[in-house]
Amino acid sequence: MGYHPRFAIWSIGGESDAETLRLARRALFHLCISLCRIDFDLLQSKSKKINGPAGIPPLYSAGVRYHDDSHLDCWKGTCRIQEDDWQDVQVCLAKKYADCEDLACWRCAELWTQGINALPFPVLQNRGKDEAQLWHIQVLLPDGSIEDPSARLGMNSDTPEPST
Repeated sequence: MGYHPRFAIWSIGGESDAETLRLARRALFHLCISLCRIDFDLLQSKSKKINGPAGIPPLYSAGVRYHDDSHLDCWKGTCRIQEDDWQDVQVCLAKKYADCEDLACWRCAELWTQGINALPFPVLQNRGKDEAQLWHIQVLLPDGSIEDPSARLGMNSDTPEPST
């Protein structure tokens, strides 16, 4: 049986002040860095027990699709995520789907293995029919550009999401 850490963070809505948003963004950044490091260790591992005979494929050729696995409780523009599993590379591969933090952290770790200092980048986005603000994790590249693995792997597309 594997490890399964749990974190509880309130998803901040539009009525929050700048300091609260700054602290929430930093908390998410630190949690993402932790998942990036876990993924980096898995990608760097030489253990056949972890990687299997073929190793871990690159994110964009792994057959993993974006799927929002969170369960939201929204009220007046503020959403609280009831449950959101943060998945390492192995779990993403096994399930064949992942959400934004899983994909962004996998991509950062993958870039780290190539010597590229990418970072997870939490941003607030309006989502859902009530335009509630939710955090979305992207990848900040050293040149200042943004890569969004979730968008590339099916977020906001007409591609059916996998059944859970």
